[in-house]
Amino acid sequence: MFKNPFSFEGRIRRTEYGISIIIYTICVTILNAIVGASNGDPAILLFAYIPLLWFLWAQGAKRCHDVGNSGWWQLIPFYFLWMIFQDGEPGSNKYGENPKGIGNNAQIYNATKVDGETEYTIKETDKEDGANFLDEKEGIYFLSTFANFGKPNGFQQSYWLTKDRETVKEIRSFNIDKSAIKVFPDSKIYAIGKDSANERNVISYSIYSYATEQYTRKDSFLGSSILFIDQISEEGTTLNSLQSFHRNLRMQNLDEGAFIVSNSDSFNVSKPKGLSRINDYLRKVNNVDFKKLSDRELVVYCETNWAKLQCYFSDAILLLNIYDTIYFTESQEVAQYVHQKGVFKIIDINGFERELLNITNNLHN
Repeated sequence: MFKNPFSFEGRIRRTEYGISIIIYTICVTILNAIVGASNGDPAILLFAYIPLLWFLWAQGAKRCHDVGNSGWWQLIPFYFLWMIFQDGEPGSNKYGENPKGIGNNAQIYNATKVDGETEYTIKETDKEDGANFLDEKEGIYFLSTFANFGKPNGFQQSYWLTKDRETVKEIRSFNIDKSAIKVFPDSKIYAIGKDSANERNVISYSIYSYATEQYTRKDSFLGSSILFIDQISEEGTTLNSLQSFHRNLRMQNLDEGAFIVSNSDSFNVSKPKGLSRINDYLRKVNNVDFKKLSDRELVVYCETNWAKLQCYFSDAILLLNIYDTIYFTESQEVAQYVHQKGVFKIIDINGFERELLNITNNLHN
């Protein structure tokens, strides 16, 4: 704490920032009292205020960095309240490592799948740091990152927080075929899918977002997923962790929207916020036939804000009896592209509700 109090580089915790405000307030109060008691010219003590302001701005900039924002954000009125109460981003971001050490050594166990072949590596990491990142109920869920890097590496996919190599070997690729669906700039595609791997039931929640290739700057995508084995968690909690994971993934591996790494094994990943709360809401998946894969995909054109999307994810579980993957997007460009290609079925939210009603009636009959 207070290693470089006058530097604008790096990140600091909420505690250090709060103490900095207290120190600044005390010093300013004392200086004002001295000026008032001595009936002196306030301009004489101006030079005493300058280092105090520098100190406060420097500490504020580092607190902004800790939550993933530029130091200029502290100039926003009342933003200092957010800096006092908002926890920092887990793991490293572009401003430095997490000052609490959370998620700074996130690359633990991973498997990279390239063109259908799977190669495994175990990252060397400090055992204590690794233990903090590994969940105590290891095996119930794990994480995946994937992207199309273009030539020569193409699509690659990596898995994190899992030692279950046999299951990972059998999980289907999360690649998306441009002949059916495509991610456009400023768009996102959310997905829920099912799989059966190594006699285990797998449910995946994924996000795809736009990116460009490292050298050619051609259209590409970056994706992340939370995968559950035999159980799932409450959808809102899962969505929070997934969005945090994907946001950090973009921040740490893209520069102006382009990849700064050339393969998924080199991704810098951080523990998503709220991941530990997933265990509080685990439940079995009922009424889904995991062994019956249909090779059918559904795209739903709808709003994808947090409140609506968690409801869609919850409702879509039953539709996994008909479709292997269900995509949700609010991008008109994506929807039009899917419609023009005609490979995946696409419907709006009214069609989604009709699909749910039909399968619910079938289950009751």
